[in-house]
Amino acid sequence: MRRCKRIKKVVETRLIASLWQNIGNGGNYPMADLDKYRECIRQLLTEYAQRASSNNEIEAQTIFDREQDHYQLIYIGWQNRHRVFGPVMHFDIKNGKIWIQWNGTEEDVGEQLVTMGVAKQDIVVGFHPPYIRQYTDYAVG
Repeated sequence: MRRCKRIKKVVETRLIASLWQNIGNGGNYPMADLDKYRECIRQLLTEYAQRASSNNEIEAQTIFDREQDHYQLIYIGWQNRHRVFGPVMHFDIKNGKIWIQWNGTEEDVGEQLVTMGVAKQDIVVGFHPPYIRQYTDYAVG
């Protein structure tokens, strides 16, 4: 009888842990993939921020919101008496896919994500209108 109760308790504990894990990632996507995608985005933005920090008057700031899955690189500062503030790159993770919401560089960040191991069908170029996305190598949405 005690053995049955222990087995039941283990099964309940694993079930509850699995449910909480699914709630935490939107309910449908493997947590390992989401963690990998978050790390790829963090690495990409951090590398760009380090390259951009050569100007002492303009600061490159990275913003990582893991709870809402919003990630940005912004420039902030002054250049020749003019205020500089704005996004350089913005990524979201929605429905298990990386959305490139903005890319203010000449670099193909989608291809860089693919090189890091992200599948093309898990990348959406969000700054293109939906009718254009079907002609890219990436996901439509």
